[in-house]
Amino acid sequence: MLVKERLGIDRAAHSSPCNSLRQQHQQHCGVIIDDVEDENEEEMYEEMEDEEEEEHDEDDDDDEVLDPTSSQPHHLDVDYGSPVSPRCLVCGQMSTPKTRLFKWPKDLQLRKSWLEFFHLSMDYLDSCKDPYICDTHFDADQFIYERDRVFWKRNPFPRFRQPCSILAEPSPGEMEGITTRKSNHPVQLNHRLANGQRVRFRESYFKSKSKSSHPVAIVSLPSNPDIFYEFSYTRTSSIDSSKFYSCLTCRRAKAETRINDVIRTIHIKDGIIRSRGDPFLGHHVACRPFAKAHPIHQEDSCGYVKYPRSMNLNEDRQWSSISKPPEQKYSVGGSKPPLRTSRMWFVKQPRKARSLPRCHLCLRVLSSTQLLVEHLLQHMKSTPNCRICSSKMSPDEHVRLRRVKICSKCHEKA
Repeated sequence: MLVKERLGIDRAAHSSPCNSLRQQHQQHCGVIIDDVEDENEEEMYEEMEDEEEEEHDEDDDDDEVLDPTSSQPHHLDVDYGSPVSPRCLVCGQMSTPKTRLFKWPKDLQLRKSWLEFFHLSMDYLDSCKDPYICDTHFDADQFIYERDRVFWKRNPFPRFRQPCSILAEPSPGEMEGITTRKSNHPVQLNHRLANGQRVRFRESYFKSKSKSSHPVAIVSLPSNPDIFYEFSYTRTSSIDSSKFYSCLTCRRAKAETRINDVIRTIHIKDGIIRSRGDPFLGHHVACRPFAKAHPIHQEDSCGYVKYPRSMNLNEDRQWSSISKPPEQKYSVGGSKPPLRTSRMWFVKQPRKARSLPRCHLCLRVLSSTQLLVEHLLQHMKSTPNCRICSSKMSPDEHVRLRRVKICSKCHEKA
């Protein structure tokens, strides 16, 4: 009975309306939805899954081979001398409109001196096939300019371990960009006006007893001739016989402040400025131009005074229209006040008190240089001899080495 009832229930379940709809859906889709899978089918499903995983792994392997980003990052030795992307050996800069690259000199001694300056080893240079260096590590006077071409000066030497500051003269790569740059500044000279501007010559107020007198070049603003610099002859170019002049005020500022900064140099030929840069820019940080004395100012014995305020030509945009003193009118019968000049003007100028000399070993302050020399000689006499090589040790040796009485050479060998 139980078996027949069970069979009847199963037949009724197969003949139910839900089952009929289900069979129609199976016939329409052709897919078995929830039939129980036997063991073989389950194993077959597992085998197919393994094959799919293997195919997927192979595809991943192919993708890893084809995709360069999937590989681990590795270091690439960049050849700076390659024609594709040459770079500066020191700072890594590439060639740009503002930066020019030059090949290292072939002279071995000159290369060694450059490497010592940049704290680089010889192996660092030998690893590059064609090493380059950019012009931002040099002063502008280390190059010779001939029209649109730039050449090395004889035995050039770098000055900046890092790219040069904005106070330095524009580099050869920046010369062309500066000449085409336009500015609405009413006081700052346009480079087109500076290049080709005539200069006048007269006897220098900065007269040295050890040197013969020579005329200096006076470069003044075209809009205001009362503001000017004095430039002294330095050397003559061997290419076109043109002359180089350096700023005397920069030299004086460097001597007084003891700040090792640039000294502005210009290029003059036949009384005309040939430099592409503005002669009023790129001076020493403490250099200031001269201003002729007006009746409103207090005049000194030579008739020339320094301008009372900071001569920052880049920030004072309305200097020529506001700061220029008004002209004083004189009557017909009257006479202008005489302009007194003196050759000893530089000597009469007040100088700042210089600091007293100090010993760099014991930091003792001495009243004169002679006492400093005698004090240093005492340091040299008091230094002991090396207990290994029996040579006299330097007073600049490290304190630990002086205590154990071993010189630096023996310490390095040990």
